[in-house]
Amino acid sequence: MTDCVDNTNDITVLSLCTGYGGLELGLHRALGRSLRVVAVEIEAYALANLVAK
Repeated sequence: MTDCVDNTNDITVLSLCTGYGGLELGLHRALGRSLRVVAVEIEAYALANLVAK
């Protein structure tokens, strides 16, 4: 038996210098699809915003 996951509706995004995450939010709203996001951010303030979401 194989374990298959149907994730054809998901989009995987690698976000560098993520900031507030507005680009990813815009993609989600424009495409109406789920996003799996890997976010990379070095600024403490922007990182705190991402964690709070």
